[in-house]
Amino acid sequence: MEMEDMPGPRLMSDMLLLPTGDVLLINGATHGCAGWEKAINPVLAPYLYKPKDPQGRRFSILRASEIPRMYHSTALLLADGRVLVGGSNPYFRYNFSGYPYATELRLEAFTPHYMGEYYDELRPTEGFNSIGGDDERTRCGDRSERCVFVTHSLSMHQRMLRLECVTVEVTVEGPLMALVRVPTSPVTAPTGK
Repeated sequence: MEMEDMPGPRLMSDMLLLPTGDVLLINGATHGCAGWEKAINPVLAPYLYKPKDPQGRRFSILRASEIPRMYHSTALLLADGRVLVGGSNPYFRYNFSGYPYATELRLEAFTPHYMGEYYDELRPTEGFNSIGGDDERTRCGDRSERCVFVTHSLSMHQRMLRLECVTVEVTVEGPLMALVRVPTSPVTAPTGK
C-alpha cells in the first residue's frame, strides 16, 4: 500500500473505525505534544480516511466543529452510527475561563456521511423492508465493533470484524433474519471479560 499524506498535522486525535470501513480522525491539535496544556492550535475539522479510494483521494476534510477538543477529549461510535464527541481538559484542574482552551463539558453528536438520505431505505423501520441487488450496501454480512478508549494518543482495543453470512431469511412476521458466523480465534475476537 502506498503512503498517503494527511490534509494537515494532527496530534492527540481520536481515530474511529466506522461501519463502512473508513477511518474518522477527530479532535486534537496541530502543534505541541500530548500532556496537559502542551498543545496549541486545535484542529476543528475532522478528517475522513477511505482506504479503498485511489491514492491521493483517500483523505477528505469534513465540516468543522466550533468546540476545540484538546487533551482529554474523546469520540465514541454510537449504536445508531453517529459519533459522540466530548471532553477537553488540557489543564491540571478544571478551568472554565481565563485559559486559551478552557475545560469543555459540552457533548456533540457527529453525523457521518452514511447517515445521509442515500442510505435511508436501508435503515430498519417498523414493518418490512425490501432490499436487494448487488449494491455494496446490501451485501449479506454484518460487522461487530468493539468500543475504543484513547490514552497518550493511542487508541486501545478498537477492532471491527466483518462477519460471514451463513443464511438470510424473511420470517412470517416480516423482519429479515440473518445468521452470521463469528471468528473462532480468541486472537481475532477476544472475549469481553
